[in-house]
Amino acid sequence: MILFTAVALVGVAVFVLLVHHPRFVPHIALSAIVVLAAMIPRFGPSDEHVVVLTAGSAAIGLVALLRRPPHEAGQYVGLNRLLLAYLVYSSAIAIVFLTPSAAALRAVTTVALILVVLLARRTSAATTDYFPVLLACIVFAEVAFGVSEAFLGADAVWPRPDGSDRLEGRVNHIAPWLAGRVLGTFAGPIPYGTVAGVAFLAALWMVIERGRRRYVWVLAVAAFGLLLSGTRSAILAIVLMVVMWLLVRSSASRPVIVCVGLLAGAALLLLSDVGALFGLQGFTDSTSYEHRTQILGSITDLLTKQSPLAVIFGNGDNARDLLVDGTITTTTGVTVFDNQLVRELAASGIVGTTLLIAGMVTALRRGNGLSRMVVIFVGLMFLSFDALTWQSVSVLFLIACASPLAVKQQLEAASAPSRRPRARAASGARLDRSPSAS
Repeated sequence: MILFTAVALVGVAVFVLLVHHPRFVPHIALSAIVVLAAMIPRFGPSDEHVVVLTAGSAAIGLVALLRRPPHEAGQYVGLNRLLLAYLVYSSAIAIVFLTPSAAALRAVTTVALILVVLLARRTSAATTDYFPVLLACIVFAEVAFGVSEAFLGADAVWPRPDGSDRLEGRVNHIAPWLAGRVLGTFAGPIPYGTVAGVAFLAALWMVIERGRRRYVWVLAVAAFGLLLSGTRSAILAIVLMVVMWLLVRSSASRPVIVCVGLLAGAALLLLSDVGALFGLQGFTDSTSYEHRTQILGSITDLLTKQSPLAVIFGNGDNARDLLVDGTITTTTGVTVFDNQLVRELAASGIVGTTLLIAGMVTALRRGNGLSRMVVIFVGLMFLSFDALTWQSVSVLFLIACASPLAVKQQLEAASAPSRRPRARAASGARLDRSPSAS
């Protein structure tokens, strides 16, 4: 059923892209790619499903890219070349060590992600509200799946990558009154919680910065999704991002609001068991904590126990072998990194890791409040799991880094109908005028 729905989605999306006004083609294409990535994770489904995910995403992106708006109508932001370089390099170094079929699949996946970056910069700054709307639709659907798992006894749409699908075996330390941590369509509770966290931040932005009070409902649903996922790292990252936003970037950061927030936070610390509140009791004794701290401490092993070429350029798809051959010393027996940055250092070396971090810094330098929150939030989640190996997370991350969503408010103001576009915008952004605007 999922396979048929995914194929139908690709067909409908391509048809709509061919007949719709070119101005909105990038938004439609990106929305379809995000929905497809949410429906079919890269881990868990069969090979046929993964082929539909990769080939369908690439086909949608290619058709949308070829439908170039006349005179490049709309506002375009400067291309995040460092992010593109990271995608190309990390894929190239991985393909070297893959079988021909796996290499072809990886190449098509990379093409789809590159098309996401190219399409994201073509979205209009005046219509970036599609991102919060898209996230709202996804989080409502995923919470519905989660409720069916947690309360109605339904099976997860996809099993976990290791093949397990037993809800009671996934203890929810955040909400122990639930049977376990739900998977939704993501095949993992942490990707589920990460996407719910991004939706929460986008809804919060719409409520406070845009005055869209109806997004309070999205906030509530996304918060419930975080509880269903039981992802402690996501909830802690959300709390940190909200505090940082109120203190540093938000237009709502008035002294009264800041003081009230600080007093409320102090009261929370003094009057409640914060460890129990965030499900952290006994966390330092858990296998999860032990594995992640050992992986984080293995950076020196990666730099000293490998050949200089492997340190600089990485091991590609053979990086996981480092977990079992003694290069990375762990005592948990877990054969995944659970840390995107350490995984990147092992797979893509110093070159790939530097390109990824530099691409994120570029996005942060030119970003507005929402994009910065999303990029930093996903960056914090890098410390919890191999975030960019999950298509749903990587697509949302790339959109936040590459679109007008990630351009400061001067560019958004320039897109208002009552004002003429400027020739230059925020750092890293460019406005391409049509002949009618000159």
